Amino acid sequence: MKHGFYMTKTIAQELPFTLQAKIWEMTLRRERADKMDYFHIFNVNMEMDICRITHTQEVPVFRCINEIELKSNKQHSYKIYVIRDDTLEGNHIYTMLFANEY
Repeated sequence: MKHGFYMTKTIAQELPFTLQAKIWEMTLRRERADKMDYFHIFNVNMEMDICRITHTQEVPVFRCINEIELKSNKQHSYKIYVIRDDTLEGNHIYTMLFANEY
């Protein structure tokens, strides 16, 4: 099975690379579960050097919180979606975007 990973231009420009990598990691970790929704929701709260990421799904109900150190001098909140599309060959294509880009 192959995976394709894509992101919008806005994600690539505005979201720190470390945070992008952590969201991809959390998405793939969740994929190993027996049942997984195609729609991942990430609520990100950045406060100084700590970034709190809440990963949720609706079906089945899932919630996981991770914290990472991320050097930043600003406070910011993001809502990010990762959407999985399945190809006819059984591969997964993931797209990361801000909620307001959906």
